[in-house]
Amino acid sequence: QTQALTAQEATFEGRGERAQHMVGVGPLTHRISVSRALKPGSARWFSALKDRALPVPTDHPQQFLELGAGRSVSFMDAGSGRQGEVLAVHGCPGSVYDFRYLAGELERAGVRVIRVDMPGNARTRLDAVRGDPADPVELAALIREVADSMGLAQPLLLAHSVGAQVVQNVIEAAPDDRFLGLALVNPAPLLVTHRMIRPYWLVRSVCLLSTLVDSVPPLRGNWRKLLKRLQVTWGFTPKMELEECAYMMRRLLKVDWWRQRERAAGLRKRKTPTLVAYTKDDPMIEQELYHQLSQALPSGPRLVFPDGGHFANKWHSEAIAASVLEF
Repeated sequence: QTQALTAQEATFEGRGERAQHMVGVGPLTHRISVSRALKPGSARWFSALKDRALPVPTDHPQQFLELGAGRSVSFMDAGSGRQGEVLAVHGCPGSVYDFRYLAGELERAGVRVIRVDMPGNARTRLDAVRGDPADPVELAALIREVADSMGLAQPLLLAHSVGAQVVQNVIEAAPDDRFLGLALVNPAPLLVTHRMIRPYWLVRSVCLLSTLVDSVPPLRGNWRKLLKRLQVTWGFTPKMELEECAYMMRRLLKVDWWRQRERAAGLRKRKTPTLVAYTKDDPMIEQELYHQLSQALPSGPRLVFPDGGHFANKWHSEAIAASVLEF
């Protein structure tokens, strides 16, 4: 698999203190300067590169978009919009704060950025979705509804982690000219067997058990506490609420892994411009699987970083923002 990497990615193995490399597919190519990769064994799910200066995080007051029938979605909205609009969808778990570095870079460049809190995370309730709040197709319908309700003309869909599958579903069900394209950061890959959820039979069994136990009120409280301990050990943030821990298991159970190839082929047929950015030291998802996904998706920039863990949108926000602006 490693030998199958393109020459661009293979030569991105930086030597010394810094490395520079031209990355991109098609007409959009960018030069990125990055620090050397993490030392072996120092990466966790969320890489902490403490020696690297980060831009100032940008946050705004959270608002609520009323969708009718008592449904509402929490979001942040800022930026002039003179350089276009971006609708950002986080992963699971996650929140609008996952884009606080990347959104700031875009907003300062004149892009209007709308960051949505997805149902089951942060301030958006599960009943914001008309159907099953863990179903990625229903979540995609919610994002389309948000875009329509806010009057967004032709936004670029930006997504992180498993949020990438949601926005791909949005594009799949929308008219060709409804959205400008996709920008996927550390996206969920084509194959189900990436290392975070291996062995999958065991992970799926735990998800099924969680759904069953969580439906029994007397068991729910202690079960969610146990889930949180398991997920923190797994590498997730201890800041998660107990309800988020339970929802993450429902969401993982509903992720449509086996439709990913079909979805990518559909996007390629539609020629949807697609940016893909990922890191080589992501402990959740192997580099080879990222490469496989980037080859299956339509043409667009391909940004490959040697470090940053599962959050290139945090540690490489400047480079990703520069590429997004090309859209």
